[in-house]
Amino acid sequence: MKNERSRIVAMFLSLFLGVFGVDRFYLGYTGLGIVKLITVGGCGIWALIDFIRICIGTLEPAYGYYLEDGPPPAEADETADSIQRFYDLYQSGAITEAEYLAKKAELLDDM
Repeated sequence: MKNERSRIVAMFLSLFLGVFGVDRFYLGYTGLGIVKLITVGGCGIWALIDFIRICIGTLEPAYGYYLEDGPPPAEADETADSIQRFYDLYQSGAITEAEYLAKKAELLDDM
């Protein structure tokens, strides 16, 4: 199940209802949402910090991603990028062909 959340919705919830923990509930942090509700957003300080963290992107959904950022890269994409980096090192002479082939086999075996 996807847990896609909008950063803009999270920002507005944090700005207007952050002291009640609504932003944390929206992002999937139910326990922290309850604590934030009880403490009235840490007397507003916690609510302000959460608003800033949502704006700069360091507070992400618990089980998913922001729609605006797109899904995280798939494992195959990361493996292909790693193989390409090792190939570039091999082409530049930084590693030998045997080292390149060993790393390539290791990465492909991990998939």
